[in-house]
Amino acid sequence: STPLYSSAASDVYKRQQLYTEARAAVSEGTWEVARDYYTKLEARYPFGSYAQQAQIDLAYVNYKDDDAAGAVLQLDRFLRAYPNHPNSDYALYLKALATLNERDGWLAELTTQDLADRDAQAARDAFDIFKELVARFPDSRYAPEARRRMHELVNAQADHQLATARFYYDRKAYIAAINRAKVVISDFQTTAARDDALLLICLLYTSDAADE
Repeated sequence: STPLYSSAASDVYKRQQLYTEARAAVSEGTWEVARDYYTKLEARYPFGSYAQQAQIDLAYVNYKDDDAAGAVLQLDRFLRAYPNHPNSDYALYLKALATLNERDGWLAELTTQDLADRDAQAARDAFDIFKELVARFPDSRYAPEARRRMHELVNAQADHQLATARFYYDRKAYIAAINRAKVVISDFQTTAARDDALLLICLLYTSDAADE
């Protein structure tokens, strides 16, 4: 029995060593090195808590290394395999951030006129992920931040729609302006942008603009 015990103890030590090296690489921001350690850990020891945590950590490494798509794929894989894992709340939180592919000032950029449709869709997808996190894990340490970000995303999307309506108004595309303002009123009723959208519609309908 001694050789078997020694072998098991050796495996535990090797797992711990790989994980420790990976975490050290994360701390240093050497993402390629960290990715290599986590990949080795998961490949050599695919079962157990270290391998499970390695999947989440690998997603974080991908996210930090500007591979948001890779992070989302990794997290989807983890959440399918371990839907009730103690760190599922964090996995959802990280998935939402990776879905946004968040950068400094991203929410400010969301309100600009040249927002791509794919970015608006990413905002909606991230909102749904944050919503799932809050619904499944209302007492999670990440739930308050998820709620805050949901609020920001709603306001940012409303502001974007309003900015688009004003963009059309300034270019005398009045019907398009009215349609966009109506989206704000119907879909973002709890935001400050709703009142501005109402004012814009009133301006359009009380002037000759809507008839042109």
